[in-house]
Amino acid sequence: MYKNSLLIKLLFVGVLFSSCADDEAVYKIGDRFVKEESKIYYVDTLTVNVSTVRVDSLPATGYNTVFIGYQNDPLLGTSEAKSYVEFIPSTSLPSLDEDAIFEKLVIYIKQTGYYSGDTAVEKTLAFHEVLEPIEPRNENLRIYNTDTFLINTTPLATHSLKQRPTAYREDFIKLPDALGLKWFNWLVNDNDTIKNGATFKKQFPGLALLPVTKDLSWSSTFFGYNTTGADTNNVQQLQIRLYYRIRGKEDNSYFTFTPSETAKVFTNYTVDYSGSVVEGIENTGVISSTNSNNLVAVQAGGSLGFRIDIPMIDKLKEIHPNLSVLDARLMIKPRKGTYDKASELPQLSVYWIDSKNQNKGQLTNFSGNLILSTLNADDEFNDNTYYSIDLLGFILNKTNQLNPDQTLFFSLSNQDNLTSFKRVIFGDQSFSESLQLQLHYVVY
Repeated sequence: MYKNSLLIKLLFVGVLFSSCADDEAVYKIGDRFVKEESKIYYVDTLTVNVSTVRVDSLPATGYNTVFIGYQNDPLLGTSEAKSYVEFIPSTSLPSLDEDAIFEKLVIYIKQTGYYSGDTAVEKTLAFHEVLEPIEPRNENLRIYNTDTFLINTTPLATHSLKQRPTAYREDFIKLPDALGLKWFNWLVNDNDTIKNGATFKKQFPGLALLPVTKDLSWSSTFFGYNTTGADTNNVQQLQIRLYYRIRGKEDNSYFTFTPSETAKVFTNYTVDYSGSVVEGIENTGVISSTNSNNLVAVQAGGSLGFRIDIPMIDKLKEIHPNLSVLDARLMIKPRKGTYDKASELPQLSVYWIDSKNQNKGQLTNFSGNLILSTLNADDEFNDNTYYSIDLLGFILNKTNQLNPDQTLFFSLSNQDNLTSFKRVIFGDQSFSESLQLQLHYVVY
């Protein structure tokens, strides 16, 4: 009985979206509840506006990863990642006397296969001494991915290496003998500086690991090292080792300095958006897709994501007072030519944000579980790669005019944001079938 009046109202709000209904999609809801037949409708032409948003900063600690690299992205600018690591002496230091002889002080790192870039091109890393305590500088007692600390501009060491995707090779980078002798003498003289982690950190706050080469050979290149994980031989993958030997013996020994705690290991990112499609976002914080070549992006390091705005979603119930949304999905396709392998595209997280782009928490379903993207990866033909995201809870919230000043923000997970150079480029609705909000609703 509502079909004719429904069609009239659909014409009235036709500027908002179009609808289609299969005549066979008629369902008996049950006479005990309603006495009428109900129809399910499908809509996929709602206007969805999208904008790229830059998150000012993210808490950067707790991921146990040292990440060093440089990315030259033709669409999103250049990014540099450098890491800060605080070290403390081993809790099982040896007792040494005048028969002990200093050998060398080295940084030990073991490649984990976590890398990107051309394995044939040699890259150079620099290891600088940090000159001030690696401590939070805010009342939140957190270190952020934009924080930096004073370092000695002259590196303690540099090291050139090639990436090895499966070799898991070990690298030993020699540090100055003067520094090693100082630490060695502290131990021989039973100096409390080397026995007490707190006093040692005052003398040596830590290391900063930086990429040296910043040109096309570094394009999309990084190295990643775990700071707390151990390999199959129970050897930590990042250490400082002090080697020594005992007079009259041929074999040498070593003791270690290891990353202190996850709160003092983090990666700092700097991004230059000059010449990119989002140039100026560091000042404005947000750029509509209409001002960025009809593109939006999620990007690690720069903490870019995109927000959606659906101008007339709160008018949906004007179609009919007894309208109920059954399913809502955002379907969005990465732009062809902006990624290498579809199955390696990252997962997207979904957050509530307000009109000032302030994070209000992650989107959850009715069971309280986090809503995450589902990726359909078409590696074979690359014609049908898309993300699908369940937005039913969001749409019901908006149609009932709850939290009217809030919308959704899509980004990488915090871990991907803080330990990678991952990014995804999307197009707005000016590209055919690039972005759709698909609704199924019932009128009864």
